[in-house]
Amino acid sequence: MHRIFPMSRILASKVPKKISYLRVLCLAFLLALGIGSAGWNLNVQASSQYQQSVHWSTKHVLQVKWPQAPICVGREYRVYVEAVKLSGGSQNGENISVEETLEGINIMAMSENQSIATISPDRQETGAPELASTGGVDPFDAEFTISAVKAGNTSVQVETTFSTSSNPVALVQAINVVNCKYKVTTVTYLYFGAHFQGIGIDSYLVEHSSGEMQLVSGSDNTLKGSSKVDWHMESVSPFCGHSHKIPPSTVDLDGTTDENGQLTLHITYHPFEMDTTNCASGSIGQFSVPEFDVTVPADGGTQTKDHSFKIGDEPMQGYTTVIITPVGAP
Repeated sequence: MHRIFPMSRILASKVPKKISYLRVLCLAFLLALGIGSAGWNLNVQASSQYQQSVHWSTKHVLQVKWPQAPICVGREYRVYVEAVKLSGGSQNGENISVEETLEGINIMAMSENQSIATISPDRQETGAPELASTGGVDPFDAEFTISAVKAGNTSVQVETTFSTSSNPVALVQAINVVNCKYKVTTVTYLYFGAHFQGIGIDSYLVEHSSGEMQLVSGSDNTLKGSSKVDWHMESVSPFCGHSHKIPPSTVDLDGTTDENGQLTLHITYHPFEMDTTNCASGSIGQFSVPEFDVTVPADGGTQTKDHSFKIGDEPMQGYTTVIITPVGAP
């Protein structure tokens, strides 16, 4: 244990003749150092009373900013990769962490199934600002581009080997590429005929619509859309003339894709109005069209369904064909 004396007492004490004043000053200086060092925060092993400990570790990691779902066919997405040195530890119970971005680290990128999605370039160094866009997390990121080719599941991987280890560091991201937009076309043909002894009336109703539906924001399997519907009706009889005027109506398109790769489309026609003249009389009526569903592969398809409903007293019967085609780029 050190004892501490006032400096004035040391200097005023009687000095033996054999000790020079220079040695006294040196002794006083050393004692002053001993007094002043009692409060220093040193990363060393001292006496048991002032012992301090430091635990420190360092590791190298990759930090990646992946694109958020949905990944849509026909679109491109940026991927930003950062090489980071993480250092941290504790000193006397206090946690310390240091993060350092590393430049000049060679990052490799690859796709498991390039027919579904590609990633390019196949290698890139961190800290290549001439290749980085302003959308990067940091100007020294390595930047890659994912191109969504067709609907399906695949994975992309980024990898590097740091100089501190022979073991590669890799991150793998699952990618689910979906069709985010579809063109939907409907064609309806309905017929009614009433005859007696070869004399009667024949009526024909034709419908056509063409529109699009796309993914609802925040969803990866729910689609919505609508389109204009054009109607045309003709009636023929030997008794007199007939005319039908139908303004355009609308149809709502609600689609859902499932994990089995199927797309189910629910079609809802809004009622349409028709101004009809039969011989010398005329009428205006509103007519409802039954709703129905079709199911096709998520890559698109065509389905024809029986369709029937009444126009006044005439039970129209026929079919509707629905054609669903993915649209690559929005």
